[in-house]
Amino acid sequence: MAASLVTTLGSVLAALGGIGMTQGIGARNERRKNERLMAEERVRAHDRTCADLMAAARKLRLQIVVTAKIGRCTDMDVRLSAIQEQAAIVNQHASELALLAGDALVTAGRDLAREADELAGFVAETALMDRDDTSRGVLQEKPDLAEFEKALDGFEAQARTAQPGGASGSGRSRR
Repeated sequence: MAASLVTTLGSVLAALGGIGMTQGIGARNERRKNERLMAEERVRAHDRTCADLMAAARKLRLQIVVTAKIGRCTDMDVRLSAIQEQAAIVNQHASELALLAGDALVTAGRDLAREADELAGFVAETALMDRDDTSRGVLQEKPDLAEFEKALDGFEAQARTAQPGGASGSGRSRR
């Protein structure tokens, strides 16, 4: 009788142990799956933010180039406002990126944002806005885009190789 009780109890405990082990394996697999999904989402957010920053910087450059080429601009107030707003958008994306990326990419993003601010400030400073002046709406000096271009190129080079969380490499690993 005792032998049969031990055998039965042993079978029940083995079954319970098997269930517990199966549940533990399932929980670990679920955790790994969730971690992988979160990592993939971080990569997508990182890439999206890099692309948004590059697009915002390119739009700012276009706004400035067009404003500089127009000559006399009757809607200079509107143009200056749009340029300043676009520089703020560049800064916003650079700030978002600081939460997602590593040091080198964040530094390149900050450099780009700083150059965007400098360029927008230069345009505002050199625009003739005196309402009584017949040359109102003219940029007194054409903007030099060299430093801005250098910062944009530097950011793009970093963005191509950077990975979320600070790792750099030649590409992304996707499981």
